[in-house]
Amino acid sequence: MRKSITLLVTDQLAGCMIKEILRQHLGLTARQVSRAKFRSDGICVNGKQEFVTYRPAAGDLLEVRLDDLADGPAGSMNLAPSFRPLHIILEDEDLLVLDKPAGLSVHPCGSQQIDSLANRVVGYYQKQGLFVRARVIGRLDQDTSGIVLFAKNQVAAYRLTEQRRQNHLEKQYLAIAKGTFVEKQGILCTPLSKAPGLPPRMTADQDGKYAETHYTVLKEYPGYNLVRCRLVTGRMHQIRAHMAFAGHPLLGDPLYPDVLPTLDQDSPIARAALHCEQLIFTHPFTGKIISCTAPVPEDFSRLLI
Repeated sequence: MRKSITLLVTDQLAGCMIKEILRQHLGLTARQVSRAKFRSDGICVNGKQEFVTYRPAAGDLLEVRLDDLADGPAGSMNLAPSFRPLHIILEDEDLLVLDKPAGLSVHPCGSQQIDSLANRVVGYYQKQGLFVRARVIGRLDQDTSGIVLFAKNQVAAYRLTEQRRQNHLEKQYLAIAKGTFVEKQGILCTPLSKAPGLPPRMTADQDGKYAETHYTVLKEYPGYNLVRCRLVTGRMHQIRAHMAFAGHPLLGDPLYPDVLPTLDQDSPIARAALHCEQLIFTHPFTGKIISCTAPVPEDFSRLLI
C-alpha cells in the first residue's frame, strides 16, 4: 500500500538538504530514500519533484511517497521465536498493540531469554511467513501488566518515538496503593535517580531527573486504594517510586522494603499492583487519534470487588 509522508519545513530545517531531512528527521532508511528519489512523484516540494540535494525553505511542504515500508528479511528481529500466544488489542500494517501479562519481560533478560514479549512477536510473524522488525515504543516493567505498543516499520517507529518524546503519547495506569490519601488527586514531582546496587531501583534525589506523575483516587478499600496515574515523564519505576516516597507504596511491590514489608505467601497479590490500562496516540500515517484499553487483569479484579 502506497504511503505519503508530509512535512512542513520549519525554520530549523530550512536550508538542509532533503536527504538529510529524510534520514535524520523522518527516520527513513537509505534504501527507502533511494527508492523514493527514482519515482516521478517520490519526493516533491510544494507539488514539484525535487532532487534529494535540494534545500527547501521554511514554509515549504515536503512530500515523500513510498510503496513499501517493510524492513524485509534483513530487518527481521534477531531473536529466537516463541510461539506462545499474544493478546492482541489492535493491529494494522503499521502498528501492533498488545496486552502484556504480568511476569513477562518485554525484551529477553535474566531467565526469560527465549520467551519475552519480543520473542513472541517474532514467533507470531514467523508463523505467518512475514518478516517484520517490530520496534517497541516504551516499555513496561516485567511485573507490570497492560498495554505495549510496537511499530512495524522504521517510519512508524520514528514518528511514534517523537510523539513519546514530546509527551503526545499518553499512558494511563491503574495502581493499587496502600494507606489513606489525604488529597484524592494531585501531582507528584519528586526528582528520581538510580540507586546503586541490585536489583535496580530508584531513589528520591533533588539532583536527580525531573519526574511528574498525576494521580486520582478512584475508589477506597480497607487498607488500600484504586488509583489512576498518568505519566508526564517516563522514568524507570516512576509510579512505583513516587507512590512509595509519598507514603503510598503499591500493594505487592518488593523493591521498596523501607516503606513496605516483605510479603508472605498469603499476600493478596504476588507482584507490584500496576497495570497500564489505556494508551492514546496519533496514528503515524492517518493522523487518527487511537485509544486502546487493556482489561483489568484477574489478580486486580480479586482485590477490587
